[in-house]
Amino acid sequence: MALNPTELAKAIRNLQTELEQNIFVNIDKIKDSAGNEYFLYDEFLSPVKSNLDIALSTLDSDLKSRLPRELELDDGSGTYGKIYRTGNALNIQIKGDDAGLAKETTLSSIKTNTDNLDIALSSLDSDLKSRLPREIELDDGSGTYDKLHRSGNALLISINEDKIGILKKGDLNFDANGYLNVNAQVVANPSNLDIALSDLRDALKGADARTLTDLYNKIDSLLSEFQPVSTSGSVAAADNTSGFEISLDKGGRPFVEVYYNVGDAADIYIEISRDGSTWRPLDSVSPSAADEDTLQYPWVSHRYVRVRTPTTNIDVEFEISASR
Repeated sequence: MALNPTELAKAIRNLQTELEQNIFVNIDKIKDSAGNEYFLYDEFLSPVKSNLDIALSTLDSDLKSRLPRELELDDGSGTYGKIYRTGNALNIQIKGDDAGLAKETTLSSIKTNTDNLDIALSSLDSDLKSRLPREIELDDGSGTYDKLHRSGNALLISINEDKIGILKKGDLNFDANGYLNVNAQVVANPSNLDIALSDLRDALKGADARTLTDLYNKIDSLLSEFQPVSTSGSVAAADNTSGFEISLDKGGRPFVEVYYNVGDAADIYIEISRDGSTWRPLDSVSPSAADEDTLQYPWVSHRYVRVRTPTTNIDVEFEISASR
């Protein structure tokens, strides 16, 4: 039998309706082992759906806030430890232990003591320095004592009594200019000095009563002996009518140096003397033309040295030096 398109469409719709009624009508039913039938949606899905009234992210946040803030460890006797949090801090409270751990009372006692540490250690260090004793008294029990003390950065010692002759506090003082004053009556002749101070002074001055000024002058004179000495002189040919000479008191300086410069041939004599009046020859030179030179004479013991020329009408220049 041939069907036209309209009839064919109608037949298909009828078939679909039949299938829905016979195949899909029981798709949400389940049976238990006893043969009891249950509708899947009514028994299971509907209660679940009714309880899904918040988003999972909301549930996650809620769970975090509902986690226990305290965890108690109870041994059944009522004594327990506790783990809890305050903000983001984890705290442990220990009520008792069998292994020697610090108990809450012990830790609480420690905390009570540390509560007194209300300043920094650096502040404590500075405070201690300012509070160190400014005086140390040495008391023998009788009320008489010595004292070690400070004034600013100065260390001072006060001696109130002694048994070996040390000066006492009242025997020494400073005046307004900072000079030390000593009670001369107390220290005029201490028993541990076997001569009087005046005798010591006279012994130092000697029989001729020399002073410190005399000593200073002697030292200066001695030092001057170690300094070089020299003298020099010259004459022009026009003024040289009777020759030319110079002399030097060299003291005890043993090293002598003589310089000469002549404008023409000349006879030159180097002489020495003990008294500056009687002269003895040391050396002589006779240049045949204009000449200059330096002559050295070590270990000259005579005090005076002279250099001279009898030659006239020439330019002459002499110099004598002596040293140690």
